[in-house]
Amino acid sequence: MNKKFSCYYLVFFLSIIFAGCNEEKTIPAGNQTLNITKTSASDCKNETKSTQEEAQYIELSTVNENQLKVNFVNAVLNCCPGEIVSSACIEDSVLKVTFVETPPGGICDCICPYDLECIIDEMENREYEIEIFAGSNIPNASFSFTFSSDLSMKYDMN
Repeated sequence: MNKKFSCYYLVFFLSIIFAGCNEEKTIPAGNQTLNITKTSASDCKNETKSTQEEAQYIELSTVNENQLKVNFVNAVLNCCPGEIVSSACIEDSVLKVTFVETPPGGICDCICPYDLECIIDEMENREYEIEIFAGSNIPNASFSFTFSSDLSMKYDMN
């Protein structure tokens, strides 16, 4: 009788362990990758070997009622960055917009300002916290805005 009783306990504990292992991992609510419909970058405005900065600012505007146009004026990147690409996601309720150089860090030993632009698809009419990154893991700008069909704003970074 003791062996039968022990087997029941063993089966019971194993079923609890396996039930716990089958729990699905989910992405936190609201985390998602957003579609970028367009990315563009100006040519290098004025090549410089110093860290002298031009006035930097961000312009946000609505395109086609549900698209957000992000324009980062005078973003400092390598003076010959190769291709500049962008991505956008919502992570922990923060809209994160990233512009990166390919290859990372560019191929020259100098920096210059660029005007960077991207258009993000399928935005919802609501308030957002936004972080904008250009060639760094540290946000160049962080602020809030309310997306609507008539959004047109400028965020000065100075």
